[in-house]
Amino acid sequence: MGYLDGGRGIVAALIGSVSVFIFSVIIKTDINSANLIERQEAFRYVILFSSFIISLIGLLVLLYMETNEEGQIKQISSMNSLTKIKSVLKIQTVWLLMIIIMSAYVGYKITNIYSLYASDVMLYD
Repeated sequence: MGYLDGGRGIVAALIGSVSVFIFSVIIKTDINSANLIERQEAFRYVILFSSFIISLIGLLVLLYMETNEEGQIKQISSMNSLTKIKSVLKIQTVWLLMIIIMSAYVGYKITNIYSLYASDVMLYD
């Protein structure tokens, strides 16, 4: 779980940094002096970059999915999955991990709310 969450954070930071770099390369002037058309054009390239990354990941997932002998994607029985989920939920440490992960995400989302409040209400840039 640590590798998953850490990897997710690293990938998000990397994609965010590349997006900011693309935005800064497209806008030739200071962001405060750029007009709306220039900002929209720069943001358009950020959206195109994000769309490319998502499409590439979707293609990689499709290529590397496990298939059976006939070349069809393996399907897991939902009853088998429910049985496994029930057995895992009986483990006490799983509940403790769920509380820790939920607390971390709540704290993360609260920081997002504070930054929106500072931007929208307190007019910080």
